[in-house]
Amino acid sequence: MGATVLIADRDKMECQGTEWFLSRSSAAIDAVYTSSCEQKSIELMENLQPDIIIMEIDMFSDESIKRIYALGERPERQFICTSAEATFEQAMRAIRIGAADLLLKPHSPARLYAAVKRSLNKLSGPAPQNSHSQNEETSGNNPFSYARLFGQEMEPLPPGCLISYIPGDKNAVFSTAEQLQSFYAPEKINMLPLSGKVLVYLPKKNKQEWEKEANQFLHFWEERNDTPLSCVIYDNAAPPLKTLKALYEETEDMAEMVFYQGQRKVLSFPEPVKWKTYDPFLSPAEQRKWIDMLNQQDFTAIKEDLYSSFLKIEKPYPSPNLIRTKLTSILAQIRRYMHLFNLTEGTIETQYEATYETILNRPVLYSIVQELYIFIQHVFEEALLKEKQSIYDTVEHAVFYLERNYWNSELRLEDAANSVKRNPSYLSHLFKEKTGLSFRKKLLNIRLQEARRLLLETPLTIKEITVLCGFREASYFSRCFHQQFGASPSAYRLSKGAISQFPFQAKNHIRT
Repeated sequence: MGATVLIADRDKMECQGTEWFLSRSSAAIDAVYTSSCEQKSIELMENLQPDIIIMEIDMFSDESIKRIYALGERPERQFICTSAEATFEQAMRAIRIGAADLLLKPHSPARLYAAVKRSLNKLSGPAPQNSHSQNEETSGNNPFSYARLFGQEMEPLPPGCLISYIPGDKNAVFSTAEQLQSFYAPEKINMLPLSGKVLVYLPKKNKQEWEKEANQFLHFWEERNDTPLSCVIYDNAAPPLKTLKALYEETEDMAEMVFYQGQRKVLSFPEPVKWKTYDPFLSPAEQRKWIDMLNQQDFTAIKEDLYSSFLKIEKPYPSPNLIRTKLTSILAQIRRYMHLFNLTEGTIETQYEATYETILNRPVLYSIVQELYIFIQHVFEEALLKEKQSIYDTVEHAVFYLERNYWNSELRLEDAANSVKRNPSYLSHLFKEKTGLSFRKKLLNIRLQEARRLLLETPLTIKEITVLCGFREASYFSRCFHQQFGASPSAYRLSKGAISQFPFQAKNHIRT
């Protein structure tokens, strides 16, 4: 008689695909049930009492895990867990319910089938007292397992080396694992895919052989992939031997050395990394220096400071997290400079956020410094454009003010400067730079253009036009008009035939 299987996964397509695969396999399975709902999955587990439960552990709450744990006390039940992330929490949850295996998505059909076959073999063999103790015994037979890595196991690994393969893209972890299997085939290797890396344990070789194999795999990888791959080797061949958990924790520090030495390399370590002390915050003097360099837009000084401060660090290195903190302190000074020019929205704001993420997450220091320097250049470019735009806007607003108030014979430079909240002498400078005219000349041009319009389009007298256009004296108006248009106001009106349009001059006129 065959086994019954329950597939519990949030992805309905995953459920259907696994059901199709298992129902057509040669495994001794009578029935396959599926569920994409947490509550329904629990009910099916309790009511159907399936022999094998393939469950996406991410979809179950801690309360549900407690109920599933109670089901695991029955020795005839086997759990196979799947997860999208190899985190400590998910691994411990799988261990807690006595899972026979933890498959990381996307897993291959062959890996799932192998896990199902092992579960079927356990179901058909002598029943142990309970599935939890059985799982612990099985894990104990394998010194390189998730249970050993995330549990409290204190037994050291046999002599060998722990190799951590770290792809530049975390999404390439499963591809890394598959290509490692292909590289070492038909030899079986101890391998654990995790979030962001793949751990491999190779016994009974010397350091030179391990490094040679690692370099060979890097070449093998680069022929097939664009994603950079780094490799960290930690020798565990000499006493005192370490546990898998201790090796992993120390290798995590070693993997940080990619930050200084770059990717696409094999880094080998005979002992744990020791970080030196380092102040991650800018001192008052450093803050003042950065304020001055930014205010002066001194590209050369900024580049020299970045390169000497971060790209010439020598061993022993400070922890990369401290360097990242220092870089964010510099970014804070750049942010202050951005606020001076109101550069807090649009493309430059998006670039700022991307630079901040780069500092926090980019694996290699050199590329972080390069990105930061490029961002500073963009900030300076935007600041220059903003400054030019500010000049343009200021003059445009001031001209608009003159066009609305030209009739006021008392209008002064100070009035226009107050309207745009600028110093009068600075506004006068901007007028000359933007229009090529002084403030007085620009105001006179606006008044004369309006006077010309009134001469041609209205029957107003010269005296009336003089007052309406802000001139105090008709003689001064006539002299300026003649200089601008080559004729007196009266002669200009006659030459254009405008007088014929107004045969009867009104005595009273209302200014609108």
